[in-house]
Amino acid sequence: MHTSEIRVIVYSFLTLIFFGTVLLLLPFSHHGHLSLIDAVFTSTSAVCVTGLIVKDTPVDFTTFGQVVIMVLIQIGGLGYMTAVTFLAVMRRQKLGHRDRLILKESLNYPGMDGLVRFLKVVFVSIFLIELIGMVVLTLRFWVDMPFLKAIWFGTFHAISAFNNAGFSLFSDNLMRYKTDLVINITIPLLIILGGIGYMVITELYYYRKKENFTSFYKYKNYFTYDSYFNSDWNTLTAFFRVE
Repeated sequence: MHTSEIRVIVYSFLTLIFFGTVLLLLPFSHHGHLSLIDAVFTSTSAVCVTGLIVKDTPVDFTTFGQVVIMVLIQIGGLGYMTAVTFLAVMRRQKLGHRDRLILKESLNYPGMDGLVRFLKVVFVSIFLIELIGMVVLTLRFWVDMPFLKAIWFGTFHAISAFNNAGFSLFSDNLMRYKTDLVINITIPLLIILGGIGYMVITELYYYRKKENFTSFYKYKNYFTYDSYFNSDWNTLTAFFRVE
């Protein structure tokens, strides 16, 4: 990758963090006082999906602030350049050579051929996976809360889990559901599907169409299975717990 392409990707994340910070500092984004450093930290953590928090998300942020955090998680997980390029593709704008190079590096795609097609498959796959996760979580949360609130909680946690972000709308970070079968299956599955990456997900799509797996898929899955299923399952299902 050329230095200019690296700069574009880095600057895009810094820009996203900046705008996220500004939005979180708005009076209607948070309850009480929110310092600049706390806003920067929260925005950075959401964009970089680190799962670290210095504020209690459901207590210290309003619904608008929580929406901002969710959007930062989604764009940060996808990659800012990936999201912007997808919008350009949907508007039928033609991508230049430099745009394709930046997108290739942002997606870690091995070549230039089929890049736009790959991007579309990535977005469709992500949308379907998060939608299914949202529906399952919404139905489960509906048992404990009003339906509209359950939809919001299901959407937020599906996106947070798929992007491995660690943010939760429960102050105890889902620990109240530590013995719940639905939560302890859905959340880890979303984490695993998000963790194996775009390349593997799209290769599964192509395999369904009778196309062969690449060596990348085979090696990635070998290490993924080894990492997940030879590790402590309790550690995986307790992902959202923050001491």
